[in-house]
Amino acid sequence: MLKNMCNEQFSVDVFGGKPKKQAKIKFQDKIFNSESYTPPNRIDFKDIKLEVVFKDCSKKFVNLPALKFSNMKSEFGADSKTILCLNKFVNEPSIIQRNSSRITIRNNDQGKRIKDILYHFLDQTFVDFHEFYFRKSSILDNFNILSPHEGRFRVICVYTIKPSSHKKERTKHYLEVVLLDPYHLFIPSKLLGKDKITGKDRLFSSEEAMDQTYEQVKDYNREFSLENIN
Repeated sequence: MLKNMCNEQFSVDVFGGKPKKQAKIKFQDKIFNSESYTPPNRIDFKDIKLEVVFKDCSKKFVNLPALKFSNMKSEFGADSKTILCLNKFVNEPSIIQRNSSRITIRNNDQGKRIKDILYHFLDQTFVDFHEFYFRKSSILDNFNILSPHEGRFRVICVYTIKPSSHKKERTKHYLEVVLLDPYHLFIPSKLLGKDKITGKDRLFSSEEAMDQTYEQVKDYNREFSLENIN
């Protein structure tokens, strides 16, 4: 069994207003996996009791021109649909369990880009050790899922386990939120849009979609706040 470590956890109030039931999100530091459980590519979250927590790095927002990635917002504020998806997630973090899927980091240009983005949020050793445990979830709200500005909001997590330290303690399973991907730039997908030359609708490749989307958000320079969403 590999060494495991769990640091102190703490909760943060999400809203300062007066909702019916004030939502809370929990932050916690690293938890290292053990080898005594089902491999991550075969885990079924329906079969385990899973808790969603937020790593401190989830509060980090960056603009990385070399990687054509940004999860920042405009100085004029985020668009209403992005805010709606963010509110939906923060009010009910457990929703990311419903469509969580494993991220395959291949030994190619895309895999290198994924790791290079993760290195801006997590220690390189941690990323490399947990390479097979990163997962993605989409936050959808009845929008066009092919457009990152129409509801395609992703949450990137790492699946971790705290092994029991004694017989009476149960093994704990976590989805730890690593970063928010409001514009679907972490792992871009094909995108339906209008061709600038022909004016006709066509399906853009994932690389073309990344170029188009990043061009729209490249000047964004404001951070989101998980505690005060606006």
